[in-house]
Amino acid sequence: MGFVIFNYNKGAFINPTIQYIILYHVNDIIISSPKADNIITQINKAKDDIKLQALGEINIFLGINISIDYKNNKLHIHQNNYTKNILEKYNKNNIYPKNNPLPANKLQGNN
Repeated sequence: MGFVIFNYNKGAFINPTIQYIILYHVNDIIISSPKADNIITQINKAKDDIKLQALGEINIFLGINISIDYKNNKLHIHQNNYTKNILEKYNKNNIYPKNNPLPANKLQGNN
């Protein structure tokens, strides 16, 4: 089908010709393409071979919350829910967060 396995992650398949990226882990899968019709076509083809359910636009993958702001061309990724669950599990949900001392847009190192 023209996919190559990403060198650094065996669960990532890339097809540069048709601009598809497929990521999977156990029973979670993401299909990405700049054209929504391509994604639907790929899902319908895969349904012949595997049990697959399209859940719509991504909002959580492997405990990572994902929101897409199409208007401003931004992607927001966070793990607030996962972090909260871990803190509750170990009875640490009453601790206070600390800010990072460096601004988010500054990198340390030699320029």
